[in-house]
Amino acid sequence: MALNRTGIGGCFTKIFKKTCFFRLSQIRHLKIFKKTSRFSSSNLGAKLLKLLQIHAQKGFFLNELALRTQCILQSQVMSTVKAGSKPPDYESLHKIRNMKIMHIVGNRPQFIKLAMLCREMKRLDMPHIILHTGQHFDRNMSDIFFEQLQIPKPNYDLGINHLSHNAMIGSMLTKIDQIMALESPEMVVVYGDTNSTLAGALAAKKRNIHLAHIEAGVRTGDDEMPEEANRYLSDRMADLNFCCTDLTIQNLLKEGYSSALIGRKIFNSGDLMLDATQNYKDLAIQKSTILNDLGISEGFILATIHRAENTSNTEALFQIVTALNKIHEQSPVLFPMHPKTKKLITQHKIPMKFQVMEALGYLDMLSLTQRARMVITDSGGLCREAYFLQKPTLVIMRSPFWPEVFLNGPCLQTAAIESEILQKSQDLQHLQRIFKSDIFGDGHAAQKISVAIQNFQKAG
Repeated sequence: MALNRTGIGGCFTKIFKKTCFFRLSQIRHLKIFKKTSRFSSSNLGAKLLKLLQIHAQKGFFLNELALRTQCILQSQVMSTVKAGSKPPDYESLHKIRNMKIMHIVGNRPQFIKLAMLCREMKRLDMPHIILHTGQHFDRNMSDIFFEQLQIPKPNYDLGINHLSHNAMIGSMLTKIDQIMALESPEMVVVYGDTNSTLAGALAAKKRNIHLAHIEAGVRTGDDEMPEEANRYLSDRMADLNFCCTDLTIQNLLKEGYSSALIGRKIFNSGDLMLDATQNYKDLAIQKSTILNDLGISEGFILATIHRAENTSNTEALFQIVTALNKIHEQSPVLFPMHPKTKKLITQHKIPMKFQVMEALGYLDMLSLTQRARMVITDSGGLCREAYFLQKPTLVIMRSPFWPEVFLNGPCLQTAAIESEILQKSQDLQHLQRIFKSDIFGDGHAAQKISVAIQNFQKAG
């Protein structure tokens, strides 16, 4: 039986246009289509491969789902040739493909949350793809997290970084929109409060794609903080807002989220960061060699600084580093350094007397946090991890994200002033508070979020 050139050729062409971008590094996968040439006297398979190579040279992407679809189509093509049946049902395939979730991430805390949710969605057989904006991009800020937490490689990596806030959001929005047009996800999931979060939320909203916001309802009341607008705008656009604590639920209720006018669903899912800490803390102790590598024993203070209010302000940065130098005279200070912080300290020639290292992977940081005597940070993620691990914590921020940790654990807030940092670090050692273990949930946030999304899709 002769092959229907229009049916088979059109079949592949149509599905490729709907589902695929191609990348040269993945062209090896396309060799499967050489097999189709045996069914055509005009060597359609070879022509098809040539067409794909042309697309690949343009630097496009080939994602895992598209490859699966191609294999399904190839199987149907062979069946068509052998049995003389009708060409594949493109519309049915397209509907199946639409039942998927797109995760949009860009920085280290988001990768940690993504790891837990991806694992649960895989267990529940929920189709999903990953878009990495590239906001954090070097190995210690990105790749090592995907490796250590066994997160599937991103289907798309936009490589957008080192731009102003507005330029970054605009560039992300444009590229995310193009990929959404290609993939047609049923649900988009955004995490936290970064520029990646806001760009993903805006892109989904403009395409009328359902949106879930993880870590919703966080408020500081500080509108000068870039993340604050990202938070409340993403909350307002989301169909599903997943909150970590009762307090973040109350923040949304005060803003009218329970009213018919806003009509958004609110869930207290607990914190994916708690899920991750509980899942990986033992592995971190087993696998990490960071203390041996550094020649340090327990009893040190772990410190990190990266937030704009503490780094873009030269005087604030100088005050913090000077305080850490003096603290180091009494107890060893270990300082894994964010690339931005390193650049600014070097640029301003601020002397550091404590032990400095490059930014660390997740397991090394989790190991250090467990073994530290105290944590000093401006990170919303690290201060929660320290709370989960019952470590006294000093947070250097005007308006901290998580008042729960100050109300329920030995945690203090300080301004970026040397004398205040020194005094509060002393006060912290004598502060007696009992950690309340269930403030951030029960360690099953990923399951609760996944089931809620499933139910929302079914109700659809």
